[in-house]
Amino acid sequence: MIMTFEFGETAESKAFFDRNPAFVAIFEGLMTIGNKGFGRQVRYKNHLQDVAFSLGHTCRDDFCEVVFFAVNGYADGASKIFRGLYEQAVTLAYIEQNPEKARRFHRFSGIQAHRAIEAALKLFPEEEFEKVVGRPTVARIREWYTQVKPEFQTTDCKKCDTKRTQSTWDIDFASMVQKWGSHIVSSS
Repeated sequence: MIMTFEFGETAESKAFFDRNPAFVAIFEGLMTIGNKGFGRQVRYKNHLQDVAFSLGHTCRDDFCEVVFFAVNGYADGASKIFRGLYEQAVTLAYIEQNPEKARRFHRFSGIQAHRAIEAALKLFPEEEFEKVVGRPTVARIREWYTQVKPEFQTTDCKKCDTKRTQSTWDIDFASMVQKWGSHIVSSS
């Protein structure tokens, strides 16, 4: 979808633009590029295309939210969103380096969705929850979880051979950053 962005006229935004006179032109250029890349219908040929497009689109949305907060004087809000943007960008770069991991990343969404549903169902009965999200959401997520769960099991205790579901889809985030950083250094 094509994204348009308008800045309000507040004391905070005026001060921001006074401090950053070249910002609007640069931002408009970024929006043009972003709309060319993400303002279109996509038919994915594989998991890598799906993951790359979807994560890239999310990064674009998050970047616009960071800009909105920053321009309007909400630095704390911008910082909160910026962290997630950084994590998504690193994940995208890691998958770009390791395209075979795209399917695994996609499939882990079944684990994440199940965790979210189970947390929500501690607060609301299933019938109430599905009035909001639609039927049969809970059943579909539980089925997806059952399909992918075996792929994300790790040994919890070697002695008794108990298993648990991994907390992440691949390596931890710090390791992703290190691998991504070493890739940048080695390709320079």
